[in-house]
Amino acid sequence: RSTSPSPSPTSPSSSPSKSPSNAKSLTFGIGPANPASTGYFDGRPYISALSAAGGVVRDDVAVLNVSRKPVKLTIYPADATQNGSSTFQLSLKNQKLSAAGAWFTVRGRTSLVVTVPGSHPGAGNRNIPGRVLVPIEGRIPFNAAPGDHAAAIMAELDATAKNLNGANVTLQQRIGVAVYIHLRGQRSEEHTSELQSHHD
Repeated sequence: RSTSPSPSPTSPSSSPSKSPSNAKSLTFGIGPANPASTGYFDGRPYISALSAAGGVVRDDVAVLNVSRKPVKLTIYPADATQNGSSTFQLSLKNQKLSAAGAWFTVRGRTSLVVTVPGSHPGAGNRNIPGRVLVPIEGRIPFNAAPGDHAAAIMAELDATAKNLNGANVTLQQRIGVAVYIHLRGQRSEEHTSELQSHHD
């Protein structure tokens, strides 16, 4: 069973993201995916699940590359905290997680570097993006409070460019997909929540 919490975040997005100016040909995106489907994303705008303290939430995200060249991206979970409005503040890659982002791993790790293949031409002049599927897992602490919790799964590109003084600087371009977890009040030590979309 999945839930549709409100409000939706404006910071994470599954739309392709253009990289810094020194790598204009690179574009990438991230979104919820069904491993049983050959589609790029599965149509969900975000990931949502109903679980309980002590439960486990599993899902998958797809990382796409619509450029012709392979791109190396870092995939990692992030905390998503509200800053007094309907938008969310997302933690940075090397920032210590202290909220729902800390519950998640990507392919069993806290951070994962993937190389997404370049796109290739398809029928009718279509551009077929390169795609990498990444499983995610959230282990809910037994002391987690009932109610709504938010996190995000991020894809980040680090690129080197020169500033106005000619010095090398690292530019970080990132994009993410929101994760909403609603925790019931009853705790269940062996409860595992699988999103219904995997079975539809």
